[in-house]
Amino acid sequence: SSRRIKSMDLVVMEKLKIKEGTVMEADEAFSLVNSQLVNPSDINDVCGTCKWRQKCLWYMQDEE
Repeated sequence: SSRRIKSMDLVVMEKLKIKEGTVMEADEAFSLVNSQLVNPSDINDVCGTCKWRQKCLWYMQDEE
C-alpha cells in the first residue's frame, strides 16, 4: 500500500539523515542508499516483511 511505501521511505530518510523536503537527483539517492545501508539490520529495518522482498533487486543484493 502507499502507506507502507511511505513508511519505508521515512525509515530510509531517517537512517540517511535526510530531512523531509530535501530535493536530490535519483542517482544521488540510490548512491547514498547503496553505500550507507549495507548491514542486514538496515535492510531488515527498511524492508521488514514486505511481500516484494523475493523480487526486489536491492533486497536480494544482500543475499549474495
